[in-house]
Formats: sequence, structure tokens, C-alpha cells
Amino acid sequence: MNTTKSSKGPDLEVFKLTVRREGAVLFAEIAAPTMNLLGQEFVRDLVSLIQRTEADQTLQVLVVVQER
Repeated sequence: MNTTKSSKGPDLEVFKLTVRREGAVLFAEIAAPTMNLLGQEFVRDLVSLIQRTEADQTLQVLVVVQER
């Protein structure tokens, strides 16, 4: 998994996700093959990420992409 640090905020790494922030945009990259995405830990971490994003008034966009 390749993590690129943003100069605008710290990165947060959760199970099978690499998350970085650039200003008001949060990028979450899924680092797992498609068939392995729906494990309990992944779903828990994704829900947690969404809840944190909703609670942060400084974020305006959450972009979720799958690592190639």
C-alpha cells in the first residue's frame, strides 16, 4: 500500500483504506481486491470513516476510489 502524505493534514490509515486530506476534500483509497471488500472489519471502518467525515464541518467532499 502506498501512502502519500498531504501537506494540508495528517493521513489516517484504517483497515484496507488509505485516507488523505487535501483542504476540504478527503480521499479514501480502497486497498483490497473487489471480492474481499465486504468483510466485517472493512464495513466497520468504512462506516466509521463516513461518520467522522459527516461530523467534520471543515470537510465538504469524500472521494472513495479502489486501488488499481
